[in-house]
Amino acid sequence: MNPTVSVLLPAYNAARFIDQTIESVVGQTFSDWELVAVDDVSSDATFERLQDWTLREPRLRLFRNETNRGMTANWNRCLEEARGTYIVKLDADDAFRPKTLEVLVNAMSADDIVGAGVRTLRCTEADLEPFDGQPADDAMINAGFNPYEDQTRGCDRWYNLAALGNQLWHSCGYIVRREFLQRRAFDERFGCCSDTEMILRMLECEGRFVHNAYVGVLYRQVQGSISHQFQANNWRTWEGCVVLLLSISRAHRARLLPRSVMTRYAQLWNRWRHFRGSAEFEKVIPPAIRERLDSAMSEVPPPPWTDRAICRARQTASRLLRG
Repeated sequence: MNPTVSVLLPAYNAARFIDQTIESVVGQTFSDWELVAVDDVSSDATFERLQDWTLREPRLRLFRNETNRGMTANWNRCLEEARGTYIVKLDADDAFRPKTLEVLVNAMSADDIVGAGVRTLRCTEADLEPFDGQPADDAMINAGFNPYEDQTRGCDRWYNLAALGNQLWHSCGYIVRREFLQRRAFDERFGCCSDTEMILRMLECEGRFVHNAYVGVLYRQVQGSISHQFQANNWRTWEGCVVLLLSISRAHRARLLPRSVMTRYAQLWNRWRHFRGSAEFEKVIPPAIRERLDSAMSEVPPPPWTDRAICRARQTASRLLRG
């Protein structure tokens, strides 16, 4: 019989943290889960640590790639092996709090619920000691939502906030039905921003999304992690720009979007066009990533001329005020 939840555990050189990560899953109040771990040819003892855990925990299913596939491709390898009704991802250096799976599964009770999310705390690298919340809390407050209360809203309402550049839930802090991901898995053209792309794609759907005030994820801020490297190299900024453009262009074809979102689309499109034509583009973006971003942008049409005009007018007004 298949489990209710598959927890995806993509792992690469995480031997320092992976025991604590797995312990956080084993200690869940909700017990009908499987842990699908895929080692991406780690050069440290990650695979050996995972092998040790399989001797103690029968719900852990361990796989290893023949060659290093990279972050997003490894997420998809985990997904290929998953058998659960629902999918939750957990990075190998982060951790769940005890009721995370219980809260997320309970939120999926109605058929029109597309997904559900919990809140996240940023933590120190050494001991997972919380030191800060996520910017998502402030984004929700500024939009008139209370992040400290459970709430269920139409996906379109959440989308209108997320499309302005706010990632409302951490990539390890949401649950979705496996059948949704089987229709289209994580987009391997993107690195760290493939999680943002997935959240936006969920919110593009009809139906509702549940926000839970429960702090369910402890996000370890690790120097040298993939997400840290992306931020340091300025790749994530431009990946995020393309992800938003791709999503808004899809959503615009499906329904009428607020003026704020369409103006954002015009701003990002102008910014990308300027950056893509500059010498800085080749300095900042490595060749393989350039190819992927160009592939994604080939699917993005120019924004309507009215939104481009509004964007130019605002830029002109801003320059005049500064001058």
